[in-house]
Amino acid sequence: MEAPAVLRILTEQVSSVSAHVENLIQRIRSGAQRTDKGLSFLQLKNQMLSMYLSDMVYVILRKVSGNTLKDESAILRLVEIRTVLEKMRPVNQKLRYQIDKLVKTALTGSLGEDLSPSEAWC
Repeated sequence: MEAPAVLRILTEQVSSVSAHVENLIQRIRSGAQRTDKGLSFLQLKNQMLSMYLSDMVYVILRKVSGNTLKDESAILRLVEIRTVLEKMRPVNQKLRYQIDKLVKTALTGSLGEDLSPSEAWC
């Protein structure tokens, strides 16, 4: 794939991510997305992954365009977000079984038997 085509695709993806972020901000400001009791762990993780992806796409876009990354704040944000995500990993591992059980209950509609270890996120 040629550089102009990659650049065009990245530009479209950046626009798409920006639109999703703007939509989320509007939902929070309008009260549709409640945050008065704080954010849940999964909401925070999702938000952090979205910000990481957004910054990563921006950095790739800058590199493909031939621009320098010197003194780029996106690099610092990537490091910070990566650190937070790594610190969240042990909590995620502890919650994994409970989340799997809730998802299975939501999908099947029954409170059947517990998940076996082989059914949990392998």
